[in-house]
Amino acid sequence: MKSTNQRMVILKQLLDGQAVTPTSALHDVSSFRLAAHIYVLRKKGYDIITTMVPQPGEAGQHEYASYTLPNFTPADELKRIRNDRV
Repeated sequence: MKSTNQRMVILKQLLDGQAVTPTSALHDVSSFRLAAHIYVLRKKGYDIITTMVPQPGEAGQHEYASYTLPNFTPADELKRIRNDRV
């Protein structure tokens, strides 16, 4: 899947109110570069929130990023689509 298509799927998940994690991005769009996609989306004006989620492991506690897009309405997205492509 092309990078732009991966980004579109990730954006759709965020707009649908889903949290996106590195594991879900790898599973859903075969991307190891979720942070890069989030960076581009933020540059396009999306106010994506990062939450670090603790995860216990054999070598101690680790954290992974979970990305969400709160308070975003369909009207906001329509305005953005008219002004710029993802």
